[in-house]
Amino acid sequence: LKNKKSPGPDKISNEMLINLSLVAKLKLLEIINHSWQKGVVPQIWREAITLPILKKGKCRTKASSYRPISLTS
Repeated sequence: LKNKKSPGPDKISNEMLINLSLVAKLKLLEIINHSWQKGVVPQIWREAITLPILKKGKCRTKASSYRPISLTS
């Protein structure tokens, strides 16, 4: 995981995950694996924040000058 990246809708940053204790990381892994095995995904994991990012060298006033980027949990 890279530092200084924006969090998704759950507001959990990469720094928070990196700094978890080993016990907490293993518990989180257990929760994620259980979720995928059972096919039950929490609603927050299905949400995204989508933002328009201006393409380099493009006109700010044209919608086609932007590309979407989505921040997920």
